[in-house]
Amino acid sequence: MSFDLSMLHFLRPEWLLAIIPLLLLSTMLWRLRVQKSGWRKVVDPELLPYLLEGDASRGRYWPVMLVTLGGILACIAMAGPTWERLPQPIFRNDAALVLVLDLSKSMDAQDIKPSRLQRARFKIADILKARQEGQTALIVYAADAFTVTPLTDDDDTILSQLPALTTDLVPVQGSRADIALEMANQLLKQASQTRGQVLLITDEMQTARGIEAAQNLLKAGYQLSILGVGTAAGAPIPVGGGMLKNSDGEIVVPRLDSTNLRRIASTGKGRYATISGSDSDIRQLDIADVGTSEDSVIDTEDMTTDRWREAGPWLLLPLILLAPLAFRRGILILACVILLPLPQPAQAFEWRDLWQTPDQRAQQLFQQEKISEAAQQFKDPAWRASANYQSDNFEQALQDFQSLEGADARYNEGNTLARIGKLKEALKAYDQAIEQQPEHEDAIHNRKLVEEQLKQQQQQQQQQQQ
Repeated sequence: MSFDLSMLHFLRPEWLLAIIPLLLLSTMLWRLRVQKSGWRKVVDPELLPYLLEGDASRGRYWPVMLVTLGGILACIAMAGPTWERLPQPIFRNDAALVLVLDLSKSMDAQDIKPSRLQRARFKIADILKARQEGQTALIVYAADAFTVTPLTDDDDTILSQLPALTTDLVPVQGSRADIALEMANQLLKQASQTRGQVLLITDEMQTARGIEAAQNLLKAGYQLSILGVGTAAGAPIPVGGGMLKNSDGEIVVPRLDSTNLRRIASTGKGRYATISGSDSDIRQLDIADVGTSEDSVIDTEDMTTDRWREAGPWLLLPLILLAPLAFRRGILILACVILLPLPQPAQAFEWRDLWQTPDQRAQQLFQQEKISEAAQQFKDPAWRASANYQSDNFEQALQDFQSLEGADARYNEGNTLARIGKLKEALKAYDQAIEQQPEHEDAIHNRKLVEEQLKQQQQQQQQQQQ
């Protein structure tokens, strides 16, 4: 073990500050022993050398010196002196995921709010946040496919492109997902990826082409998973001030073909999930854990981090030699008594309380789908209201939403009132939300539904009275 003075430093230098009170304590003990010297109390100091063969008080000082020396060594050892640096390899997860997003006109349907495409963009952002490592690429398609970003580990690049992705971006409309999947295959091969996953985000795909594309990906070693966007009931496609119509003048209503998409995903040895408002679809697709196998974790020899060899434990050897002497004088026993913790009153405490707030712990429970427990721990009224709403505790959720301000709070208040049957009060809450934010599409949509439900109730009451 070579010693290089220029490399000498301390891993925990704050422990060196403990030497200052140690020296002060040693000085006080030294002076106390000088004052309590028996001969010095009754004999003048000038006469002691002639009365005594040696200085009898000299033996009284060595315990203080012993404690001081041992304390200084202990402080230096705790400070972590080191001068030798050891290289340590860094392991990097090089897993690859290619996101393929449908930009055909059917993605403008509003059977899920605010629209299929906007919900798909939100979901891509959630996927990127869930994946902490690995490379990601983004491809969009309609009648043809286009690479938005190649494989990269910079998720911010993809996030910055999402707001610009609209159905008007592609020059020619269509739905050729098979072309986009072939482009994903080529991207993975060009990056020399032996394993990877492709996630297709769409509402439909032609069966024969989809099965062929999934088989081609599987032959190259890549899995195909599909995230279905939309509902089985479907919805019209807004175009300008009206709805998109076919050549016969009929309104086009695209519907989610989950059965066909599930079959294609099964052919590609992947998974299928329908888009949801929570992260349950991401967990079902297992996207966050893509490529965590040993094959995707590589050792980067050219990337190293510094790890220092600590020499502090070697300073404990002199302390071991001094310990028997300190034990004989009773100093070691006194130190143990001082350092022993005093009994404390019993309190309910967990280690995670040291670094997590109640809202953070409640959020973990919420993600674990322990909604009721999360609602009891949330301190933030907005989070607590959402948790109570999802756990069907509508009365408490209503109180929390009423304590909040803003258009979203009034909108959620209206939803809660509607769930407990107070439809007239719900309409008032929606009106307040729309008044504060006239373009609040969800509030406008839900108000129409509640208004229709209220009319149905009134008609039923009239029929019963008749």
